[in-house]
Amino acid sequence: MLKIGLCGGMGAGKTEVSRILAKMGVPSINTDELSRIACEKGSECVNELVGFFGSFILASDGSLDRKALAKIAFSKAEYTDKLNKITHPHITDVMNRKLEEFEKQGVSAVFIDAPLLFESGLDKVFDFNVAVIADEESRIARALKRDGITREAAIERMKKQKSNDFLVENCDYYIENNGSSEELKQKVKDLALKLGIIKY
Repeated sequence: MLKIGLCGGMGAGKTEVSRILAKMGVPSINTDELSRIACEKGSECVNELVGFFGSFILASDGSLDRKALAKIAFSKAEYTDKLNKITHPHITDVMNRKLEEFEKQGVSAVFIDAPLLFESGLDKVFDFNVAVIADEESRIARALKRDGITREAAIERMKKQKSNDFLVENCDYYIENNGSSEELKQKVKDLALKLGIIKY
């Protein structure tokens, strides 16, 4: 079974690419969803986070308060690093279980939507890595529409992410998403044909 990493900055179009792949019968795994599973109430991951950041990152019912965690975890680079060091092994464990399930089902290829592909070291694990890229203005427009944030906030978030040049240079393939939805569908189909994961 081919394991293919999928990455790209905010507003590039990773989610749309995953939707197109799903319609082609190619499944994908979203690492944000895996994170929620890994950080379920009472999990080992949550206990480790509390051990480092403190119990104030918990809601009144004992579940993880993601906003409280984000507020402190992203306030300093060293805290962000610690957050990643704690969560990534648990997220990887959940991912591996999901991959095993797909393999048992006879699935031939799975895309793993991993925004922190390189930061987590997962880029070295997969058979191929694919970047979804788009120009800055397109990404900002999508982020404003989707997240309801300000232009300034969108630009600040983008500055903290890997650049298009980095992604193109370090991934095996890339999909440029500056055009219409039909153009994107064709590009995804072309890549799927090139990788041999669809036959038409």
